Amino acid sequence: DAQESRGLGDVYKRQVINRAKFPVFERLLFRATHGNRYVKYAQIDQLIKDPQNGEPVSKNVFIIFFSGEKLQAKIKKLCESFGANLYPCPETAQERSELSKQILTRIDDLNVVLARTLEHRRQVLSTVAVHLESWKTKVKKEKAIFHTMNMFNYDVGRRCLIAEGWTPASAIKEELIQKALRKAKERSGALVPSIMSVIATKEQPPTYFKTNKFTRAYQGIIDSYGIARYGEVNPAPLSIITFPFLFAIMFGDVGHGFLMLFFTFFLLYKEKDWEKKKLNEMIETPFNGRYVLLLMSLFSIYTGFLYNELFSVPLDLCGTNWKINTTTNSYYIKDIHRTYEFGVDPVWKGNDNELLFYNSLKMKLSIILGVTQMCVGIFLKMLNGIHFNKWIEVIWETIPQMTFMVCIFGYLSYLIFYKWLAIPFALNDQLRKTIPGTPGVNCTKNPGTQDAPMLINVMIYMFLGIMDTPYSDSPNYTAYKCLVPGQWLVQLIFVLAAVISVPLMLLVKPCVMNSRHKRAVQQGLYHHVDNSDHPEGHQDTATEHKERGGGHGGGHGEHGEEEFDFGEFFVHQIIETIEFVLGAISNTASYLRLWALSLAHSELSTVFWKMLIIEYALEKSVTENDKTVPHTYTYSAVGIPLLFVTASIWLAFTIGVLMLMESLSAFLHALRLHWVEFQNKFYKGDGVKFLPFSYERLLSGETDE
Repeated sequence: DAQESRGLGDVYKRQVINRAKFPVFERLLFRATHGNRYVKYAQIDQLIKDPQNGEPVSKNVFIIFFSGEKLQAKIKKLCESFGANLYPCPETAQERSELSKQILTRIDDLNVVLARTLEHRRQVLSTVAVHLESWKTKVKKEKAIFHTMNMFNYDVGRRCLIAEGWTPASAIKEELIQKALRKAKERSGALVPSIMSVIATKEQPPTYFKTNKFTRAYQGIIDSYGIARYGEVNPAPLSIITFPFLFAIMFGDVGHGFLMLFFTFFLLYKEKDWEKKKLNEMIETPFNGRYVLLLMSLFSIYTGFLYNELFSVPLDLCGTNWKINTTTNSYYIKDIHRTYEFGVDPVWKGNDNELLFYNSLKMKLSIILGVTQMCVGIFLKMLNGIHFNKWIEVIWETIPQMTFMVCIFGYLSYLIFYKWLAIPFALNDQLRKTIPGTPGVNCTKNPGTQDAPMLINVMIYMFLGIMDTPYSDSPNYTAYKCLVPGQWLVQLIFVLAAVISVPLMLLVKPCVMNSRHKRAVQQGLYHHVDNSDHPEGHQDTATEHKERGGGHGGGHGEHGEEEFDFGEFFVHQIIETIEFVLGAISNTASYLRLWALSLAHSELSTVFWKMLIIEYALEKSVTENDKTVPHTYTYSAVGIPLLFVTASIWLAFTIGVLMLMESLSAFLHALRLHWVEFQNKFYKGDGVKFLPFSYERLLSGETDE
């Protein structure tokens, strides 16, 4: 610190200087004074807060002795250029001692004041902390109220606010809004009551579906694809069953289903504790979908019993209907009149032709489920058209689409069932498998399913062999004789119906709309593009249409208020027709993912069980003593520890690969089948979600989408 002493000359003190700047300051001071000064400095151990930027820096304190007024001016300017503050120093030691005592006393007083200030601040903040959340809640609520009131219209003449909004029709029928208004009037003490009236509008209402904790997750899956139009069919009720069932087709296993069920029971047990808490995203996602997981696990157990698989181990619950012939080492059926009571006979699992059997079963099952779900989607499109009064779309688009789908893929599904159930095939399959040495009856006349033609060949000949005659001299006669009686004629009718339905989808709707447009122009009426059927006198004139806001039915028409352009409309119809025809084939093939993922799930489970438990643990720890004496085994000393280790590894693979990765894969594929293959048949998904004023949604941080 620079000081001033007249005995030694003028001396100045600087409080502190940045340690990084001190070497430069010292060199400049030496040059400015030509060495005629004496400098002494010391480093300050603790960091000092820089008043300019607030960052802690290391600084030095110093003192300079010099003589002369000119030298004093130079040193003063140099110190000021480095940001130094200069302070006078008393002449005598006694004065300096008294000044030091005064400074120390002042520092103590400041420390006391700071301590009391900090304590007072702590008490104030502690009091505020108790009420801070409630204050924030009140501020958010008041801000939301004023934001909503700013959207009201002010009637200057009547000096009142007028609000227009949407509400569920049930709230008006049950007088919930009227009761709320009366309650608000009583609590506020207002003299003038609030008046509510229902007004007519041409705007499209927002979409509202009442949900509960069970259906909320399923509705969320549908809303993720798009919000339904007002009045449009909501696929969520159907998805409550179809979504978990399609998942279970790919994930069918009794053991894996029970593991998922136990996890779901844990989430349901924690429902009351976690429902109001903010959870981690990894936990929140399955918790919000706990009821989806519940049905997914139950359906997985059900399909697992159908497949007769428990961690890939077959379940012989009802007793197999097959017996092995030790002489020929082949199986034969014990009772030709018996069918395995539930699911697949366990004898198929682990057999040489296991994959051949399961591939055929699951592939055909996938086609049947896919065609059924897509036909339901087209039927829902028909219901949408009837609801919106779009009879042109119903008659000339939806019905041809259903005809095309049923005549080709519906017929394929029928052939699958017929090949499974038809007596000439199924019965002779049984007769072929009677006691060894006893040939089946009339097997040469009525072959079994193994001799029946392949369905893929039947479908190919359905189109390529349409001009062939169904007589015994036809080279393709063998493609028809073993299936449906009168098959050639039926297939001819179906092919013609499917071919005719394509130009009906393509041409009729644009021509009818163009005819309507020309007729409206001739009559001087404004015609907007809409599929709805109106009497001539109900079409809007241009003025009326503009005054009423335009758009029929709140924008339910496909093109809204756009002026009709036949070329654009026809191109749009071409695209839709091509998309449906090609999509009918590709979407049906897309449902084969049910077969592929089910097969992959089963084979992975089999590999884990067979390689870890059977081939590694049991075969190395258990050996049979004498094959002539059954059930005599020798157990290795490391058998139990080895079995425990391999079982732990198997459980880790089961949970990590099958329960997590496979379940996520099956979930995503089931989601894709609903969004793309099913919902694109009828679901527009371009509506607006009904988001009422809600304190709960406001405080939870949800944003209005």
